[in-house]
Amino acid sequence: MVRTYFKVAIAAIAAFAFASCNPEEVDNVQVNGETELVFTQEDTADKTVTFSANTNWTVSYEAPWLEVTPTSGVAGEEIVLTVSLKETEAPVKRADKVVITAGTAMAEVSVIQEATVYAENFEVNGNHRVVAGYTTTLSVVAVPAGSKMETPTFESSDASVVTVDANGVVTAVAVGEAVVTVTVGGLAEEYWMEVTETFVTDGLGRTYTFADLAAIEYSGVEYTEGVYAVTADIMVSENDVIALGDAKHVIFNDAVRLGVEGMVDFVATEQISFAAASEAIPDPIYFTGDVEGAGSFKNIVFNGVTMRYFGAADLTVEDCVFTGVVDTEPCISLGGDGLVTVSNCDFTENAYPAINGAANIVTPLIFQDNYLYKNSLSAKNKPQINVTVGGERGVKILRNVVIGPKEVTTNGGIAVSNMMNLAGEHEVEISENEVSNNRYGITLYGAMNAVINDNILMNNNYESNPMSGGSGLSFYGIGVQNVYVSGNHIEGHYWGITNIKYSTNPNLNLGNLTEGDDYNPGGNVFVNNGNGGVLYDLYNNSTADVMAQGNTWNVEVQDEESIEGVIFHKVDNDALGLVTFMPAAE
Repeated sequence: MVRTYFKVAIAAIAAFAFASCNPEEVDNVQVNGETELVFTQEDTADKTVTFSANTNWTVSYEAPWLEVTPTSGVAGEEIVLTVSLKETEAPVKRADKVVITAGTAMAEVSVIQEATVYAENFEVNGNHRVVAGYTTTLSVVAVPAGSKMETPTFESSDASVVTVDANGVVTAVAVGEAVVTVTVGGLAEEYWMEVTETFVTDGLGRTYTFADLAAIEYSGVEYTEGVYAVTADIMVSENDVIALGDAKHVIFNDAVRLGVEGMVDFVATEQISFAAASEAIPDPIYFTGDVEGAGSFKNIVFNGVTMRYFGAADLTVEDCVFTGVVDTEPCISLGGDGLVTVSNCDFTENAYPAINGAANIVTPLIFQDNYLYKNSLSAKNKPQINVTVGGERGVKILRNVVIGPKEVTTNGGIAVSNMMNLAGEHEVEISENEVSNNRYGITLYGAMNAVINDNILMNNNYESNPMSGGSGLSFYGIGVQNVYVSGNHIEGHYWGITNIKYSTNPNLNLGNLTEGDDYNPGGNVFVNNGNGGVLYDLYNNSTADVMAQGNTWNVEVQDEESIEGVIFHKVDNDALGLVTFMPAAE
């Protein structure tokens, strides 16, 4: 038995020795993943290399700025090396290879360290203006971007206005101005700061969206569940722009004002809303008069929110809706130097006029293709369109529908005035409008050169005093007023046209068939204008003579005797001017 056991053991040892010396097995080492590691100035963190080896292994490298651990080990499937930088700054770009040796097998991993770029300068970023009681943080950025920079220090020139801590956090102490000096190494920069009572943009050419403002704690804009709320006054400085961004609904709290010295970019691709919060009455969106203050509005529903334009640049308002104004503010107030263009807008059931001009300031205007319904609901003697002459660029009121509230208030339809006898050419065109159910249809007051063509005027008779209403067209002279009237349909008024002397006589041309500069084909049509059983197509209550040829009067036969019965002039009162109405339209 002993001999047998001994023989078996010897056989087993021989078999093991034979297997260990299998000539088919070779040494192997394999890197799993990237074979190049790159350290940058921004990324100096340790990196790892994973590999497998079927026999004992060692690691070798030459770079003194590298450290690799571990440097040796036994065979395995998931062996991890850690590659670290011993020097995190590199004067030049440098590289080395980490060599993994397992028996006769080798694998290499390239290691690169990019050169360190040192800052040549720096920039200070942050808000220059901050509301008293709040903080803002200044950030310091190396130039060129990504370069290495020493830790900055901060110092305020006036701690009674602003204080600043080591991290650049500025605290606004009191209204005023101060300078924060930022020092990096041997470089220093002065950063001006202003503490304000309400939010004012920096004025450095930046565009602020409502989202941008909501991110500033003290801006007066808050965001909640899809709605931006303007809770405190905001002033957009000259050179800056305020834009919609992602805003779909903006509400304005009671008495808050969005002031604009710069520009607005409120152009929406689809309809959005600006609304008064609850029953609140916000101040108008206010374009100030001493700087550019203007911009563009499109696709906005204004519900209880108005605007006041006293700017100098051009303003456009298109495809907007104005409704729900209960305050004594027009939807749009004019008083600036720029051209205002309002087109394709609806103005419905507002307490005051759709658009109103300051009496002492010329404002060029194009007001076209708009729909006005029952505005000036609580404004006695405030026409729905009530504007001042436009200086050298004039006023155009074209293709609007203007429907009045009938007897609710005695407000007019369209009025253009020059009450202060302001200097200028003041070219006025009022054409192709439909005006009905107002105190009067269209009136002109003061010096201007006006053309009134192709309007439809119906039932503007909610005033029985000819000096203040009841007419389709009425004209008041003060200064030189030249008026050309052609192609209008005038129906259902107490007086079709009244020509009223104030301090001077209007020069009224209703039709002049004499060839020359004053030629006017007439073409005006009068239907059922009169009161007290008497027809009044034209009431010339002035001492000026009036040409009125080529028109169709409210008589069955267009002859001199019949037409004389619907015109009041010199024939009826020798102190008045003569109306020349023959020949009439055929």
